[in-house]
Amino acid sequence: MIKILVVDDDGKVREVVAAMLAALGHTVLQAPDGLAAITMLEAKSAVDLVLTDLVMPGLSGWDLVKTIRRRWPLVRVAVVTGNHDIATAQAGQAVEFVIKKPFGLDTLQRVLGKGA
Repeated sequence: MIKILVVDDDGKVREVVAAMLAALGHTVLQAPDGLAAITMLEAKSAVDLVLTDLVMPGLSGWDLVKTIRRRWPLVRVAVVTGNHDIATAQAGQAVEFVIKKPFGLDTLQRVLGKGA
């Protein structure tokens, strides 16, 4: 199993996603925003995947992705969005996965299975 950092400013969504990932056997860390995620990566850089929402106050999900790519290029990144077409077009080579909201346990399992 892998270590995943879940980044979402909506605490309820973050908790549910973290619980689903833990149910799949993964180790899960949580951050309420992009800046907190960067702080966690600086302190505990041994994460395998960052799963981030795109729309967050302060540092956006895309800005977080750019920072991760620059500072931790080996960390895989998945983005979660309600607008799949735009996210897919913008993602290019920047992220490994784009997950469209709403999603469930089966979607997470399928996506993580592709990258495992």
